[in-house]
Amino acid sequence: MDQEFQTSFQTILSHFLKRLRKEKGFTQSQMSQVLGISQSRLSEIEQGKGSIAAEQLLFLLKEFNLRLDDFWSKPPQNISAQLENSLHRLGAYYLVPNPSLVPSDRLSEVHDVLRETLIGVPSKNHILALAPVIVRQIKLINFDTLCMKLYDLGIDARVWWIVEGTLWAVRQRLKWVLPLDIQDFYQLAVEILSRKTKPANYFFNVRKGYPQDVFDSDILSAKDFEEVRNKRDELATRWRLITRIRVENLAGALEKNEKT
Repeated sequence: MDQEFQTSFQTILSHFLKRLRKEKGFTQSQMSQVLGISQSRLSEIEQGKGSIAAEQLLFLLKEFNLRLDDFWSKPPQNISAQLENSLHRLGAYYLVPNPSLVPSDRLSEVHDVLRETLIGVPSKNHILALAPVIVRQIKLINFDTLCMKLYDLGIDARVWWIVEGTLWAVRQRLKWVLPLDIQDFYQLAVEILSRKTKPANYFFNVRKGYPQDVFDSDILSAKDFEEVRNKRDELATRWRLITRIRVENLAGALEKNEKT
């Protein structure tokens, strides 16, 4: 196969698989099961470093009732950049938006942005930006509804992890002398978030066999898994998330936002 064509095909395949997986609300683990490949292999393909057999591609198109044209169509604007723009608009003001991107209808509401970020986990920076967004949009967010959207995927613990992590981070920031408007946002966030954490923890603890959730997209090997699991903080351990993100990082995102 011509090297240039192969590279182009892998790029198109990468965009297609990521777009399809996120539109269907699938995790990498779930999509890899559909394709009959390992999660690590799917991750490589989504990074443009591999391919799948023609039979697998045709099966995927048939499985999701798609045409071949859907595969070759131009991918939408960069989802990561669109998310960054949406996170900035909703309260993560320290992020630098890209003014050349056309706003996405899929990311018009705060729940859409939270869901897309928690399911897709584009990067650590996107996750950290959720803390200031939650603080600024606290009156509009229905965490129970958001949780149910992730429940069917088996990753609803991510919602309560970010809720409790943001609560901890806000309380840490309130120990400092802050402008009154920021204090007001934080006090309201503490009031609302603290009401959610107790029942969420109870519900989570009574469920049996809750699996470990690999949150960071760059954890691809068993060695990475064990290393991150052993070094994660208490909050991630309790919610059974395999992530390098610590609650101190969420407090850092809030602090950075205060200076914007």
